[in-house]
Amino acid sequence: MIERMPLMEKATNIQECLRVFGNGPLTSNDIDKFYYQFANLQRIDITRHLEYRLQTNTFSYGKYILAGHRGVGKSTELTRAKRNCCSYYSVVIDASDAFGSGSLNYTNLLVELVNKVGRSVIDAGIIEANDKAFDFLYNYWDTEIQIKSVVENVNSYEKKYSNEISAKGNITTKFGVLDKLKLLLSIGMKGNINSSSSYSEFGTVDEIINKTISKNDNIFLEALNMMLDRVQEKLNGKRLLIILENLDKTPYNKVAYEIYNTHATVIINMHAAIIGTFPVYALYSPEYSNIKDVYDDVFNLGVVQILGVNHDYLDDGIVSLKQLVYKRMEKFLIEENALEFAIKISGGLIRDLFSLLVGAATNAGISGKSQIGMADVEEWAYQMEDSYGKFLNSSEMLSRIKNIFEHPSAQFNDDLLRNLLRFDLVLEYRDGVYVVHPMVLDWANRRGFLNGSYH
Repeated sequence: MIERMPLMEKATNIQECLRVFGNGPLTSNDIDKFYYQFANLQRIDITRHLEYRLQTNTFSYGKYILAGHRGVGKSTELTRAKRNCCSYYSVVIDASDAFGSGSLNYTNLLVELVNKVGRSVIDAGIIEANDKAFDFLYNYWDTEIQIKSVVENVNSYEKKYSNEISAKGNITTKFGVLDKLKLLLSIGMKGNINSSSSYSEFGTVDEIINKTISKNDNIFLEALNMMLDRVQEKLNGKRLLIILENLDKTPYNKVAYEIYNTHATVIINMHAAIIGTFPVYALYSPEYSNIKDVYDDVFNLGVVQILGVNHDYLDDGIVSLKQLVYKRMEKFLIEENALEFAIKISGGLIRDLFSLLVGAATNAGISGKSQIGMADVEEWAYQMEDSYGKFLNSSEMLSRIKNIFEHPSAQFNDDLLRNLLRFDLVLEYRDGVYVVHPMVLDWANRRGFLNGSYH
């Protein structure tokens, strides 16, 4: 997981703009200074809904999904939820931490979940590393793959891993053994591993783990829930909240399908409240009806709406995005017309707006200027437009783009729409309104594929 440094203060010069707009999601320390609350008409306050649902959902653990385009602020909203839900003890599981050796399957994420929850409560002094909370999972793995033998004899399999593995610490506690199992998974260690299904099986640890859990994940779930119940006992009245981050991002979105659909039983029956991210285009998949039926709710964090169905720019959305930017930088650092152009060409997608400002600030800084001008923004916008254009690789895509531009409220639900949403070529606002990303529209117009404009 990438560690985000606090932003400290708003930018007062061009160089600092790169830090405040290129640092990723807000940390908990940044929210009070830099978070901007959009009006409900522009974008619903997902965090307030999540917080209320979690606090009132006392009859079950609560399982929720947060969907949305990449870069709309899902991670920041999850940080707010973690901070605001004071009756919960929160543990964040980042999908990128679960896949160190290239394997992409939901069992890696489950092992990471065990490791991260255990490590969190141990480091917080809530339980000890030899607590009985870890007996159940230790016994599960000892039965399935003779876990301690695998961990202790790793050097006989692959000498090149010895330094990395020994640096992780000892295995005198049962959590220590589980901790090393996660390490062996992440580095892709290979060897002959004794398993209950066959006396000895050669392969990577993550391959064996995947086969073991997949053949009967209910047994693993039972052992996991015994650990979670024990953790819950030690939380002094708080409830456990697990946040699954970055499952909406490529390539982890494949695992999102497994976690939320194919193997939803494990998540649904886990003894903890869970909030997980989900790619927006997957809301239009045939499997989505199954997902919506089994989860308590699915929230869709929309793009900030700055365009209406009549191709007109909406002043309220533009003003709000200006205020968002001015929370992070002094006004004198950018010409107002340049900022307004950046907002309009971004379509209201915060990630693209911030990318534009980073690129424009770089252009201005290289030129020795103390203020971002229109030319700086336009130059970077053209580069981003060309990047989007590379995804428009079929006549069907161009035809659908034209159709959506002409009929923003038209309803589609097919693979073509999913791909357009996946690559942010089309943006979804609230209430089923779709717009062609202004950068895509500009790219298509410049090449004669379309003849339309926003005004």
